Amino acid sequence: MATKKQPAPRKTILIADDDRDLTQLLTMRCRQSGFDVFRSPDAMHALLGTHRIRPDLIILDVQMPGGNGLSVCEMLAGDAESAKTPVIVMSGVANDEMRLRCQTLGARFIEKGSTFWERLEPLIFEALGIPQPAHKTDPPPAITPEAPSPSTPADETVIPLSESAASGASDRPTVLCIDDDPELSKSLKLRLELYGVEVLRAFNGMQGYWTALDMNPDLILLDLLMPEGEGNYIFGRLKMHPLTAKVPVVVLTGQNTPAMRRKMFGLGVDGFLTKPVNFDSLLDMLRQYLPLASSPTESPAGEERPGPRSQPPSRERGVPETAVREYV
Repeated sequence: MATKKQPAPRKTILIADDDRDLTQLLTMRCRQSGFDVFRSPDAMHALLGTHRIRPDLIILDVQMPGGNGLSVCEMLAGDAESAKTPVIVMSGVANDEMRLRCQTLGARFIEKGSTFWERLEPLIFEALGIPQPAHKTDPPPAITPEAPSPSTPADETVIPLSESAASGASDRPTVLCIDDDPELSKSLKLRLELYGVEVLRAFNGMQGYWTALDMNPDLILLDLLMPEGEGNYIFGRLKMHPLTAKVPVVVLTGQNTPAMRRKMFGLGVDGFLTKPVNFDSLLDMLRQYLPLASSPTESPAGEERPGPRSQPPSRERGVPETAVREYV
């Protein structure tokens, strides 16, 4: 009896462009051509996504939030594994310098515009090194700013960059603390873990932004004055990104003025607490969004339990004596 031939595995394409309508339409077209598709809405997400899913082909827009598509190409070219992945760069504006730069990086270039899909599709098959099948009698509809296909719900194909977030591996609520004061964030981590919260830490604005994209926290604590991205700028970036737009953000700041409160609530923050942070007030705020334990649990073996009645942790742990008392 003849052995049934197994079908070849489907090729995977990563499309990185902040134009949501275009990427959804390209996703529909690529799926019709027999490919699996994932999407990234900005440059840093595309870099992280490339390392997460290892696509067979990357299609990049030049102008994206968080970085330039050509800069992403350069970073990919510097990675031994990603350098093997073919890249198609697309742009609404073309010039000789851009074409030359793509050629230097080993990337293919295509200009957006009329007959875009008709020019892009053969380029995709060429980059993947597979023959392009003949089209059916009825050609697919043209790429226009129409509603996305019902078979491709909004954001279904955006890459969930955190493996734990994608699999739902942790039952504990996760809080990301973005603050350039490591002693403060460490003391918050020690105390919140007693209430069943997993605490992630980032020490500057952009590190916090990338961590939020990668780890998909349930809530973000955000300082306002930080290097590499002030808090109000990072807040705006988080709210613009589809992966973090709905994550509650609570501001922690020493700028306790009515004007600052009005400004941040006007931007849409979910909470505003001033430093030094009263820990009970912080717990009350977090309980509005997270299922916290009603009372603190025992500390892990060998670890000091921080609190007003406990002895302060050793200075070797990097937590100041005053940081773990009534106020954090």
